[in-house]
Amino acid sequence: MKLLIICFALVVAALARNFEPYELECINELGIDKSILEGIDAPIDNPDFHRFTGCVWKKQGMMKDDGEINWDKFHDFILKGLGKSDAKAEDIVKRAIDSCRDVHGDSHGDTAIKVLMCVDVQLRSHRSELEN
Repeated sequence: MKLLIICFALVVAALARNFEPYELECINELGIDKSILEGIDAPIDNPDFHRFTGCVWKKQGMMKDDGEINWDKFHDFILKGLGKSDAKAEDIVKRAIDSCRDVHGDSHGDTAIKVLMCVDVQLRSHRSELEN
């Protein structure tokens, strides 16, 4: 359950009422209405949400300007979100990410969302290993 919550939080990190400075930069740069990002019912299929997600990933260093994912940064981000750093967790996260390296979307933000959802599925299949 913890994994699902963490991965969901990664996808919708912007849904918190208090936006991080880099999230506010993306909102302002993209001219996005903040209200679509607030609350738990944010439309994940909304193009503005995708643009926002791509921008946030770039500001966090998890995606390059050309839309290529910085897999090392993404790996570290997932491990930090899990609160794990042991060799077992490292291996599980690496395998989960490796399974999703060929996932692409129609836009940078769509790619970020699809990769995160893919990794979430992979991690959920290893939930018992990560909780022990």
